[in-house]
Amino acid sequence: MKKNIIFYVILGVLSIDLVVVFPFQIFSFVKFSSALSKKKKELEKQKQQVLRAPQVKKNIEKEEALFKESIAKSISERELTSIVSVISESAKKFNVKLRQIKPLSGYKRQNLGKGSCFFIPIECEGVGKFHNIISFINVIENYQKLIILRDMDIYNKGFGTKRYIKLRFDAFVVNQ
Repeated sequence: MKKNIIFYVILGVLSIDLVVVFPFQIFSFVKFSSALSKKKKELEKQKQQVLRAPQVKKNIEKEEALFKESIAKSISERELTSIVSVISESAKKFNVKLRQIKPLSGYKRQNLGKGSCFFIPIECEGVGKFHNIISFINVIENYQKLIILRDMDIYNKGFGTKRYIKLRFDAFVVNQ
């Protein structure tokens, strides 16, 4: 009889453990396992960021160098009149007759901290032979200062070899 009572007590304790404690332990284990999995993913993500850090640093340095180069190629407001004369002289050099060169208004300034930067559109109209016009544009675009060809219209009037042009350049200007 004592053995039966001990057996039933042990069976009761095991039943209570199986019904009450064991589900709680499984729930705790699942919760802990999912938290551990999240931490592992976060750790892996941070590890990848640490591995990419040298490349990010190189990219930042490259972008800073390009920015400094752009600033070095920029035109100060004082130099704007000289840019117009460079365009005029280049046109003469390639026998492109410019009827007008005019800086346009309506440009938007952007703050750089110490100064502001902006593009000033410069519009040119003239006449010349096609290969002379292309050579002229090439010289302007490869000038040591940052001047970009934004728009170009080349058209014929009649049967001659001369082409009529309308060009729009943007000059990158920094006001320091």
